[in-house]
Amino acid sequence: MKQAKTLSFIILFFILSSSCAGASGSPVPFPQAIPANESGGTGGSETESGDFCVSCFDVGKGDAFLITSKDFDLLIDCGYKDNADDILNGLREKADGDLDLLIISHFDKDHVGGASKIIKNYPVLRVITTYKTNSGKRTEKFFEALSKKGLVNEVPSSDINIDAGDMDILIIPPEKDDYPDSDDNNSSLIVKVESPKGSMLFTGDAEDFRLSEVLDREDLNCDVLKLPAHGRDFESVDELIDATTPEMAVITSSSEEPASENILSELKDNNIEFYDTKDNGSFEIVFDKEGIREISSD
Repeated sequence: MKQAKTLSFIILFFILSSSCAGASGSPVPFPQAIPANESGGTGGSETESGDFCVSCFDVGKGDAFLITSKDFDLLIDCGYKDNADDILNGLREKADGDLDLLIISHFDKDHVGGASKIIKNYPVLRVITTYKTNSGKRTEKFFEALSKKGLVNEVPSSDINIDAGDMDILIIPPEKDDYPDSDDNNSSLIVKVESPKGSMLFTGDAEDFRLSEVLDREDLNCDVLKLPAHGRDFESVDELIDATTPEMAVITSSSEEPASENILSELKDNNIEFYDTKDNGSFEIVFDKEGIREISSD
């Protein structure tokens, strides 16, 4: 499938090149790249073939991550309703003509909000979510969009391992179908994406009850950790950092709801570099065979 898409892209490229010769402008990539270092490293939109790339969208206090490689395109969460157009632009810029997999970690509106519009306007091949925890408007719109596109929603009850070409995707579902506190957040799928070039762990909005289910696992170590629940301070977060031993952390917060100072201090005390959408906006992490090659920001 990817080879056919590549051939089609090459043909289209030459057609467009001929018809657009002499055009006065060029599109701005998402996110707009900045040099990685003084020697002039390229931004994520000009990644080398085979790079493993994570685009972190700034959707305020919400999650949306596009993971792309030469063989597979994955979107984890879709921010709010108003973020859908930005995410669609990112897909059109970076994905390979369709989305191999859409994962919704849980059904809070800051994770599922943009999903219905994305499903309506971009080819999605497979959808995996946690169990339905609410009947909010964005949740219902999501299921309506799935139905209209004839897509099946997969809800795992045990770990799923997906061979995604040059990536391996591990999806860890919640162990319970209801929790005594924060049922939406604690129902979060936890997802690890790994390639020979690097790995990242996505924790949704998991709180203490959910985190306690995974802390004893031996497969959580990662290069980059997406901190749960937008950097809120839970008792288990320190243990999570110890269990994952990340080189870098990602936080998705906002000025109105910033990350906990205790969490930021914990990261600093452990010499873990971190990027926060509140301060860095949208940014992109590019991995190559040496590990994290660069971070580029809009």
